[in-house]
Amino acid sequence: MIPRKMTTEVKEKPYKALAEWVRNDSKIYPKTTPVEVFKAWPFNLSAETLKEYLSEMLEDEEYKDIHLIKASTGVLYLYSDKYLPEPGAKYLVEWLEVGMHENP
Repeated sequence: MIPRKMTTEVKEKPYKALAEWVRNDSKIYPKTTPVEVFKAWPFNLSAETLKEYLSEMLEDEEYKDIHLIKASTGVLYLYSDKYLPEPGAKYLVEWLEVGMHENP
């Protein structure tokens, strides 16, 4: 269940909400966040809006810990290097996109 506070932030502070989501995934689980998740509830962002938000967020100093990573399949993920080191993020993305399907 998504906290009501977060759904309010999505409307008022989209970059903060996106970053908080990614940081939580990286810290709590730890895992990378598929960019596609932001097209669903509670975000419901269009592809165009999501692209715009990510472009601006990734250039903002406040979100310098958030990084975009592209799997060999072309699928995009985000992670926070505060909680998940780059090599671990790359491994997780490739495992989710390729390894898991090749090793049923």
